[in-house]
Amino acid sequence: MNYINFHTHKSFIDNHIISIENVFPEDYLEGNYHSDKISVGIHPWFIQGDGQYQMQLMRTILSDQKVVFIGEAGLDKLQGGDFLRQESIFLKQIWLSEEFNKPLVIHCVKAYNEIISLRKKIKPSLPWIFHGFSSSVPVMEQALDVGFYFSYGVALLNDASKTVTTFCKTPLDRCFLETDEADVGIEILYQRAADLRRCEVAQIEDEMKCNFKWLLK
Repeated sequence: MNYINFHTHKSFIDNHIISIENVFPEDYLEGNYHSDKISVGIHPWFIQGDGQYQMQLMRTILSDQKVVFIGEAGLDKLQGGDFLRQESIFLKQIWLSEEFNKPLVIHCVKAYNEIISLRKKIKPSLPWIFHGFSSSVPVMEQALDVGFYFSYGVALLNDASKTVTTFCKTPLDRCFLETDEADVGIEILYQRAADLRRCEVAQIEDEMKCNFKWLLK
């Protein structure tokens, strides 16, 4: 294994890549996934009603050892409707993370302050990872101080993106790389990360493997 694709909505079968396929609870029940390792969560865009049926599904699903993470869960101030409902379902998934001993993969849009504050208040024992992280260096540093990890995606390919600067300031022992929904090979992101950090791709590979092993310990 050479690469870890930390978060993807596509199914990949490749002996050189560990892909964490993101699956919604309903898709899990229908078998709509192919990866050996998956994350399952209630996305803030797709909460059904009060979310209780989906929460019941989650409790059933999380006993499957293929499920290594809960998520993507989180908060979104641009989409997803009622913010209080989003917060309620996000909090419930935080407690599931603790109960089932599975790290939490977080979708966040314009709600970094709220999520960082929640981690400070709750003091969870499990790691939380911002997927597709694209915020500023100061926000990254605030999150870093309370134990967050950060997964970076295709925004790294855009020289004009502030994500490039933030990634270069993020300790590699808190980083992952992901393709999310993009039609880009994860190896492209590994090479880009190595170029940005002025190191060999092998160093990026080693760091990601160590980080992944630490999450799943």
